[in-house]
Amino acid sequence: MKPFDLEAAKRGEPIQVNFYDEKGRYTWTDVHFVGTTQESQIMIQFENGCCSIKDADQLRMRPCKRRFFVNLYRDAESCTYIAGAVGDSKSEVEGRAGNVWNGRGIPAQYIGAFQVEIEE
Repeated sequence: MKPFDLEAAKRGEPIQVNFYDEKGRYTWTDVHFVGTTQESQIMIQFENGCCSIKDADQLRMRPCKRRFFVNLYRDAESCTYIAGAVGDSKSEVEGRAGNVWNGRGIPAQYIGAFQVEIEE
C-alpha cells in the first residue's frame, strides 16, 4: 500500500479512500482530490459527484500496476523455481538467459521468459 502523499495528490496523482460499502465491508475506491480545509483535512470527490472531507489516514495513493518479464529456471534437485534476469521486454530478458546454479552448484533448467504483473 502506498501511503497518502498530499503533494502527489495536488499534482493530480490518483488517490483512493477506504470506507464502508453498501454490504458493510471496508473497500478502497477511486476518488478525486479537491483540496484541503483550514484544519488540514482533505476534501475529496467521489465518481458520483458527492464530496466528503477525510483525514489522511483514510486515504492512500492508488496502486500502480507494473509489468515486466523475468527468466524462470527450475531446480531439478529440489523442484523449486528460480527467477533470473528482469527486463521490460521478452526479447531483452531472453537475451540475458544464462547458466544459473542452485545453492549446491547444480545447474538449473531454463524454462523461458514470462510476463509478471504486480501492484506497487
